[in-house]
Amino acid sequence: MAIAYPSGTATGGGRRSAAAGPCGEMFMRGYAELFHQYEEPQVMDATAFETRFAVRPTPLPEAVAATVDRSRAASAART
Repeated sequence: MAIAYPSGTATGGGRRSAAAGPCGEMFMRGYAELFHQYEEPQVMDATAFETRFAVRPTPLPEAVAATVDRSRAASAART
């Protein structure tokens, strides 16, 4: 819902979102459009990508360990 403001006080021909900041009208329109992603589990299937490029996803424990190692190394380099 938009609120009309006097000309020159807002963008868009004198109209401004009723909600300001990160929850403005544009954001909420986009959020409503994507809300279905939160209503049911998402299935990720990378079979086509894996087949085409001959790669496999990094196992989660390995990815977490590598991330922690990199973070610790970066932290140690700063001190």
